[in-house]
Amino acid sequence: MANGLTLDVLLETAKKAAQEAGEIVNERFVNHKVNIISPSGQHLVTDADQLSQAALIKRLWSVEQKPIVGEEGDILLADRQNGDFWLVDPLDGTKNFASGMGYFCVGIAYIQDYLPILSVIVDNTGTLYYGSKNGLGIDKEFYITFPKKPIPQVARVGYSRNTQVDLHEKIERIITELNITSQDTDKGSALLEMLEVALGKRDAFFRLQTKPWDIGAAHAIAEACGCIVTDNFGNEILYRLSTNYLLNGVLVTRDHDFHMRLVADLTRERNKLGLLETQIDPALFGGRQPKNEYRLTR
Repeated sequence: MANGLTLDVLLETAKKAAQEAGEIVNERFVNHKVNIISPSGQHLVTDADQLSQAALIKRLWSVEQKPIVGEEGDILLADRQNGDFWLVDPLDGTKNFASGMGYFCVGIAYIQDYLPILSVIVDNTGTLYYGSKNGLGIDKEFYITFPKKPIPQVARVGYSRNTQVDLHEKIERIITELNITSQDTDKGSALLEMLEVALGKRDAFFRLQTKPWDIGAAHAIAEACGCIVTDNFGNEILYRLSTNYLLNGVLVTRDHDFHMRLVADLTRERNKLGLLETQIDPALFGGRQPKNEYRLTR
């Protein structure tokens, strides 16, 4: 760990940061303090997004000034363009927040060697969820493990329509072609929808394409719960400072066979629609090749 900071110190710092930012966001929601700063396009911004990010930066930098990559702008230090960094979403589900729907959260991940080694989420109820290589928990005291369970005949698969308008029709076409019997509609917060898979409330979640801060803060929690997290083609997801879009998307499940089935379905349907796999250049990741144990044999 850089500069001697242990995983426990980083995790405690992230938990405090998420709780402090969560208090700001939730207080403004409860008291109807919704001030829209930028309503244009698909990226809605409120002052709660900005206040939350300021609180996150203050707390995270209280231990060490590492780069921070997030939805409301990156804070990159001139001498730290590579290496470890914080990945944050100060308010995932801004549209829900602005419309009075209580389904949003604050998320933080710490990226080391291109992978999230810890994830923290505080939801709109103020509940804290976290996961790391040292375990996982809810509100510190309650540590949880979830045994793997067989996927039921009716699978609850969540999906996101993504922000790009040109993907809306493609996701609808893929949903109709997937060999699953039940789907949940897009609920507006990828972090919470991934968390629902981790908690056993749904069986899978996927996005065709995604931004790293929309999934990073749930990634380590899901894996600590025994979930499988890959891109749509079954490859390991790697994160780096200058990547603002993951074109191969994300897929999260709780069962190996079901994961392989969805990888096959998504690969087939993406190829039909021209959403071909984007190859990872190992040179951009220190020579690292993503693991691909869930990838289809070509």
